[in-house]
Amino acid sequence: MSIIKRVVFGSVTAALLFGASPAFALSTNYKGAALTTSGATINIKDAAADGKAVQGQWIRQGSGTVYKLTNSSGYGTTLTYTTGGTITAIKGCIVYTAGGDDCGGWVS
Repeated sequence: MSIIKRVVFGSVTAALLFGASPAFALSTNYKGAALTTSGATINIKDAAADGKAVQGQWIRQGSGTVYKLTNSSGYGTTLTYTTGGTITAIKGCIVYTAGGDDCGGWVS
């Protein structure tokens, strides 16, 4: 067995034995709503100097519930939040005060 195969096999075996799960990372940028995730943590950055708040929406593993968090702190700021489970899908939105937020598609 080659060294590479042994390392991969050993890593998978260790993960199974010790209950480790790989980090699940996603990212998207919809009109300045820049979202990144790592496992259960989401970062919601306002990357557009347009005066509008941005919102991150996500779904956790094993749940159909859509969670939402708005970053209204302004251009260049990042809001970080850790949820109760691994994030498996995200989308970014631009928030309009009159309603009818503008959202991109789901990224999973």
